Amino acid sequence: MSSYVVWIDTAHAKIFALTPEGIKSEEVKDSHHEHHGFNPRDEHRDHEKFYHTVAGKLNTAVELLVVGPGVAKTQFKHHLDKHHHQNLASKVLAVESMDHPTDGQILDHAKRFFKHAHLFT
Repeated sequence: MSSYVVWIDTAHAKIFALTPEGIKSEEVKDSHHEHHGFNPRDEHRDHEKFYHTVAGKLNTAVELLVVGPGVAKTQFKHHLDKHHHQNLASKVLAVESMDHPTDGQILDHAKRFFKHAHLFT
C-alpha cells in the first residue's frame, strides 16, 4: 500500500511515497516555468504538461493527499479529473493549503492525515 503526499506549486512538486519499506521522495520542476509568455493560453498549456508529468509519477498511489500554497494544488486536482487521470483522481483524499514547509513538516502532516483517515476506513 502506497500513500502519497504531493506538495505542489506552479514551479515544482515534491512527491513523497509512504511505503512499508520506508519513505521515497522525488522532486519535479516545471521546465516551462521560467519561460513565461504573454499568452495566458500558452502558460496554461505549459502547466498542463507539468501536471501531467507529476501525475505520471503517482502510478502506484493507493491514496493521495495534495497540498500546497496558492492555486496549483486545485489546478492539479482539476487536471487529474479532466485529463485521463480519473483513476488517480479517485484516490485523492484531500486537497489542503500548506505554505512552504520543510520536507519534515510535509511528512509529519501526511502521517497524521493518513493515520486519521484510516480510523474511518
